[in-house]
Amino acid sequence: MKAPSIERLEEKYRQELKALHDFLMPTADIWRNEVLNTYPLSRKAYKESWLETVANLSSEEKWHLDCGRHIDKLPDGDLKETFLEMDRLAEVPAWPKPEEVKYPSWALHSVSGKKQHEISRIVPLIPLLGLRGKSEDTHFVDIGGGKGHLSRIICLYHGHNGISLDTSTKFQELGKERLKKYPHPEGAGKMTFLSHTFGASSDEAKKKEEEVFSKAQASLGLHTCGPLALHHLKQAREKKGLLNFGCCYQKLNPENETGLSQFSMENPLPINKFALTLASRGATDISHDVYRLKEKVKLMRSALHFYLQENFDHKEFVTVGSALPKDYRKDFAHYAKIKCEQLGITLPPAQENSLNDFFHREDIQEKIHHVYHANIVRWRWSRVIEKYLIFDRALSLVEKGHAAEVYQFFDATLSPRNLGILIRA
Repeated sequence: MKAPSIERLEEKYRQELKALHDFLMPTADIWRNEVLNTYPLSRKAYKESWLETVANLSSEEKWHLDCGRHIDKLPDGDLKETFLEMDRLAEVPAWPKPEEVKYPSWALHSVSGKKQHEISRIVPLIPLLGLRGKSEDTHFVDIGGGKGHLSRIICLYHGHNGISLDTSTKFQELGKERLKKYPHPEGAGKMTFLSHTFGASSDEAKKKEEEVFSKAQASLGLHTCGPLALHHLKQAREKKGLLNFGCCYQKLNPENETGLSQFSMENPLPINKFALTLASRGATDISHDVYRLKEKVKLMRSALHFYLQENFDHKEFVTVGSALPKDYRKDFAHYAKIKCEQLGITLPPAQENSLNDFFHREDIQEKIHHVYHANIVRWRWSRVIEKYLIFDRALSLVEKGHAAEVYQFFDATLSPRNLGILIRA
């Protein structure tokens, strides 16, 4: 695929960001606020016709909607038009599917299907990143490489020298064992594991990174968590290849780790921690049974919130964490007692006996289903916000003179965080 000019990229990103900004600003009360946290105030952000449309869907139809499917099959109306507009705004071109590369059977043994898919899509990009040969003085860097699956494939089967950098010595030891275990084909490159906390502020850490990156032909960041993605992008250098995939946006500081481009500074978007958490949500392809359990989890969690409000004067939202799947499969009383114990709340016997009665009260059922249906609507904003974050990062790089391109590199059903920033060498 031919590389576009910097001028074309800047024009494209500014146009796309403006369209996203113009859509997101009027709907900020939806994506900036968790539904349950401020209910019933939060409900005002949702049109009653939207909630009614979702409420009238069958369980199977809600499941498809939750997985990001069958938007076109929604009843005609404002909700369908809004979702279709979001789908259009969230569009990002897909990188052409490459030809499959064959490896020895052991090469990908015990590597997850998701990781195998990601490796199969990244390896063909090697020439674009400037990895055209090997010498003792050049290498690529794989940031957050973990057990080194990606680096191992590139080094052993494509003849490049690489450094797999990770903070986890446990993962790296497992990777070293695997590297020793399997045969190295003729022409294999040298792979090195480096234990390092990427982005650390100490002088020693900065010096180590300078040594590593100054000689690197290219750097890879496959799902760099939160601010690590930004630190990786700061390593962008002239005539050096870079490929970055962000994730865990909720770990970003919305005050100084979003709104990076000049466009975003001139047209600020009020991104907060709830918006970043929403952007981290991927529309995963789950079974109907898993969806039904998920629905029960959300309904029980909402019911517990309202129970604490009504009986213990908990006016603020209280974080209670998740429970075991088996605890959700039982009744509300079982779940609520476990959570109350964790919160240090002792339930009088009379209240224990009335927990299920509370859950099945008509007004409580109405509230928890309102919250759930509003969330089904709100979750659709996740991809639009993620695209805004990634395009803003790309534009900030273009403004610095780097021809940063954004594509979907992975199949979203296998790897939902599939938006990559590519800088060709």
